[in-house]
Amino acid sequence: MRLFLLLPLVACATPTAGTYAVTITQTETSCPDDFFPLAAPDEAIEVDVNAALTEVTLVLVIEEACPLDGLAFSCPYTSQDDAVDYNADGIDALYTTEAGISGEWSESDAFTAVTSLSSTCSGSGCAELAESGKPDCTVAWYWSAELPPA
Repeated sequence: MRLFLLLPLVACATPTAGTYAVTITQTETSCPDDFFPLAAPDEAIEVDVNAALTEVTLVLVIEEACPLDGLAFSCPYTSQDDAVDYNADGIDALYTTEAGISGEWSESDAFTAVTSLSSTCSGSGCAELAESGKPDCTVAWYWSAELPPA
């Protein structure tokens, strides 16, 4: 019976804007230790929710605006998305990086999220790129965020 009482409370919650304290709870990766994006995201992320509750803005290195669907958000992390063609440098390779972020509020002042990054290479020069620090690999940071008391 208690479960039925809790569901309406969470369903009525709305995200609260502010600067959230972030804790990385888990990191999963297939990348080598010296791969540059392995540095965990910052310990504080500013989260703004617009008045109409249709968008959440995450202020990371560069602001990312994600559509807000109820208590959930998900979007590409466009500042990290990139495709580099190395053919002009004499290497037959196209190296693509894609990133994204998604999360969901469990309470009006707390949410969990995952930030992910995937790098892939196509072409005969990919082994050369991997040796120079650009391997095919993925990394994901799982984190929880809470709005500290005022």
